[in-house]
Amino acid sequence: MNSKKTYLDAISTLAQFCLRHEIPFEFRKSYDGYQLTFPWTKGDVICHRYSFDSIIGRCESYNFPWDRGDVSVYSPEVMGMHILHYYKQIISE
Repeated sequence: MNSKKTYLDAISTLAQFCLRHEIPFEFRKSYDGYQLTFPWTKGDVICHRYSFDSIIGRCESYNFPWDRGDVSVYSPEVMGMHILHYYKQIISE
């Protein structure tokens, strides 16, 4: 499978999840892949040649609470659930 297609599929799956749940985000190119940033937090999610497990379609997050000062790697679906839970927490404060 084409790596760039894998990166796009992973980030697109996560972006579609965010759209369904009305989670604000921005979509960007990043290296040979893609990045989602979120205007309501410093956290971001990437999928490109330099991110962990990108070749198998996993997304890497950074600067979210669950990252604990490092990075985390999850499937787009699991990453979406983490982001949704955190977003709901942020908007209810």
